[in-house]
Amino acid sequence: MRRPQRKKQGSGKLFNFIKSTLEEVQRTNQENPEEETASNTIFDVIKGKIDELEGKNDERREEAREKPTSILDIVENEIEKIQNRNRENPEEKTEPSVIFDKIKNHFEEKRGGLKSLLEEFNIEVDAVDKERLRMIQANFKRERKALRVKYAEMVTNLVKESQRK
Repeated sequence: MRRPQRKKQGSGKLFNFIKSTLEEVQRTNQENPEEETASNTIFDVIKGKIDELEGKNDERREEAREKPTSILDIVENEIEKIQNRNRENPEEKTEPSVIFDKIKNHFEEKRGGLKSLLEEFNIEVDAVDKERLRMIQANFKRERKALRVKYAEMVTNLVKESQRK
């Protein structure tokens, strides 16, 4: 006997986090006189892509039953594509990279990035070689992603097993 489907809530909260991140980055960018102000158009493009991805979330959920994928990874990849298209289009003003970096940093914090780890273990890194720290951070991100995928696959397999019963 199959269990009744429950309403999926997790991804809705995640999309709300993503949208509020965009709003916060846009607001702080506009309020900061020290930072080049990005156009509203680039934020509209990003928000449109987020809305499109959110609309396809049920379809993505079906695909995730076979191979789990991180919504944050998908969104981050789409934002990188938008940034690259903006940078490569000679007819568009190239938007400041700082806005894209800030969005990605919010995502890293949500994932529990190296910054969270350093805070948790009270490690001060002001005096360390920044290039070596970036290498450690890249390795941390790669290994964390592999670990998250591994556990997502384990849970996906458990879901499949329970649906067969």
